[in-house]
Amino acid sequence: MSLREKGNPACLSPLRDQDEEERLPSAFLEKKGIETLIHYPIPIPLQKAYRELEFQKKELPLTHRWSRRILSLPFFAEMKESEMQEVAEGIRSFLRHE
Repeated sequence: MSLREKGNPACLSPLRDQDEEERLPSAFLEKKGIETLIHYPIPIPLQKAYRELEFQKKELPLTHRWSRRILSLPFFAEMKESEMQEVAEGIRSFLRHE
């Protein structure tokens, strides 16, 4: 299930990815055919709209770290019930350490 094929999700469903040394929900879900994307690949304070505030990456270490760990899941208005169940089951499976 691809987020890119369907366009942007109509509703946000962010999920925090684990620390780099822990199991990653993104990698686990990808193996099940469920695509995730980094929700904020550029931290909000470093985006173009906020450039005039002149934030530097080094000033916001936690913001940068967290922005790389918040995932978007594929949930959107045209999604079928079976597709929603597939994503939900993928998350449950990850949480059960399967």
